[in-house]
Amino acid sequence: MAPVAPNNPREKPAAPVPPSGPAPTPPRTDGGNRLLSPRVQRLAAGHGLDIGTVAAIPGTGSGGRVTMRDVEQFIAGGGDASPRSVPLSFSPIAKGEEREVHKPFSRLRKRIAENLMRSVREIPQVTTFLEIDMSRIVSWRDANKDHFTEKHGARLTFTPFFVLAIIAALRDPENARLNGACEDGVLIVKRYVNLGLAVDSLEGLVVPVLAGADGMGFLELTQRLADLGERARGKNLSPDEVKDGTITLTNFGASGALYGNPIINPPQVAIIGTGAVSPRAVALPGGRLGVKPTMGLSITFDHRANDGMAAGRFAASIRAALEGMDLSQLEY
Repeated sequence: MAPVAPNNPREKPAAPVPPSGPAPTPPRTDGGNRLLSPRVQRLAAGHGLDIGTVAAIPGTGSGGRVTMRDVEQFIAGGGDASPRSVPLSFSPIAKGEEREVHKPFSRLRKRIAENLMRSVREIPQVTTFLEIDMSRIVSWRDANKDHFTEKHGARLTFTPFFVLAIIAALRDPENARLNGACEDGVLIVKRYVNLGLAVDSLEGLVVPVLAGADGMGFLELTQRLADLGERARGKNLSPDEVKDGTITLTNFGASGALYGNPIINPPQVAIIGTGAVSPRAVALPGGRLGVKPTMGLSITFDHRANDGMAAGRFAASIRAALEGMDLSQLEY
C-alpha cells in the first residue's frame, strides 16, 4: 500500500471527557463458540478484520478467549493468520422435537419487523455503490490512535470519519434533499443533522440518534458516538435518543462484508452503508497496479424524493470528503 504521509498528532491539549459509565455488554460468539467481547469486535472492525479471522487468532485469555492484546499483536505482526480449521460432520443437525423450534418474536424484534415491512412496502428504494480510497485516513488514524487512546482512554475507530464526511457532503445545498423525511407526499428538507447510528445489539438492531451532529468537533463526535453505541448495546438509551433522526449510517463492515444493501429507516429518505476497510488491488497512475486500503460505500435512497443523479452526486461528495479530508483540522 502507498498511503499519503500522515499528519503528526496535534499537540494542543484538550480536557478529556469522563466516561458516562455505560452498562457492560455480554460478550458474543463468532458461531464457533469463541467468545469475543464487544471491545474486541470493535477493534477488529476498525482494522477491517472479519469475525472469523479474529476467532482464528490464538487466544491468551481465560478459556482461550481472544483478548484485545491478542488482536493488537496480530495486527502488529502483519495480520497473517492460518485459516481456521473447520471440521465436517455427517450426522443430522438435530433429532426428534429439536428438528424444529418455534421462537416468538420479542417486542423489539416485532418493532424492527414492522418498521422494515413499512419501509419495503411504502418506499421505492434504489441503492448506489462506490469504492473509496481510504489511504490518507488509515495513515492518519494509524499515526494517532495510540496517542488518542492514551489521552482519552477510548479507541479511535473509522466511524467518526464516516460521520464527518456525511456532514461535509450535506453542507452542500445540492445534497440537502437526501437529509430529511418524506411524509404525506411532502419532502421535509432538514438543514441540521440528527444522525441515526445502526447498532447491532444482542436483541436486534437498534438505531440511536446523535442529535446535532453537524455542530460537534472531532473529539466530541468521537466520544459521543462511542458512548451512544455502548449504551445502545447495554439497553441504556432514553426515549429521546431513538427518535427524530434525519439520516442513518450503518456499518456492515464489522462482519467483514465489503458491500451491503441497507434498507431505509422511514420516514427518512436515505441511509449510508460502509463496508470493511481492507487492502485491495487498485489501478495506479501510469497503468501500474498497487495495493491500497479501500472501502465500499452504499447509499440507498427514496426514489420518490430523489433521482439517481442526485443520489450519485451525494455519494460522490462523501467519497470526495473521505479521500480529501483536511486531517490537520482534527484536534483532540
